[in-house]
Amino acid sequence: MADYRDMINSDPIDQCAILVGGLGKRLGDLARSCPKPMLEVASLPFIFYLLWQMAGFGFRHFLLLAGHMAQVIKDYFSQAHIDGLPENIVVEILVEPEPLGTAGALRAATDRLDDRFLLCNGDSFFQCDISQLARPFQAPGTWGRLALTRATARGRFGTVLVEGSKITGFREKAEVESPPGIQGSEFMNMGLYLLHRDILQAIPKGPCSLETEIFPDLARQGRLEAQIFETAFFIDIGVPADYARAQTALPEALPVKMVR
Repeated sequence: MADYRDMINSDPIDQCAILVGGLGKRLGDLARSCPKPMLEVASLPFIFYLLWQMAGFGFRHFLLLAGHMAQVIKDYFSQAHIDGLPENIVVEILVEPEPLGTAGALRAATDRLDDRFLLCNGDSFFQCDISQLARPFQAPGTWGRLALTRATARGRFGTVLVEGSKITGFREKAEVESPPGIQGSEFMNMGLYLLHRDILQAIPKGPCSLETEIFPDLARQGRLEAQIFETAFFIDIGVPADYARAQTALPEALPVKMVR
């Protein structure tokens, strides 16, 4: 993988924040004694694949937003070096004081966030050209760009409505039709975002969800852009069937073989 900084002309970003505090309730016993991002996929913790991918693109500063069983994550990264990851990466772990949801965890990290940063879910892997996502925003006042792909799994995921490069709204998986007054082609949210720290202005104190509470409001304000990847490998290990599928599908999808 090439450093994405070689592919854009200005304003590169260095920080990748990863949400690793989820409870993993849908995984049942699988996640009872282990946080989702630490579950093994082909003998490696899932979080390893995320850091390996982002480090391969040139990211060096990782901020893990932890909560549930954070000590397991701390113990793993307490090693002086983890084989297979670059020696010059920095991994910082920030533990939320209480369950705060995806947006609340971000707000709790206010003092640690760069002006622009990548944010991804710690239980999903999306293979795409990061240089397309990490380029500067197109329009002034934009606070986020979401990585999207064609909507093919409506049963588990909601969809994102897009017109041109702008996100116009969101449709939850339980909704049969799009919300009234909102138009656009439908795509799936892959849980990978380029965000500006100004987004923190929109996040109230306490538990809060980026996906269901913050992003829909920002879409109405015209503050969200879409980066569409027509074809891309994506897997979410949030349910047992997909966790099982990941054991072979994820290693096979990697562009190069990892050396341990």
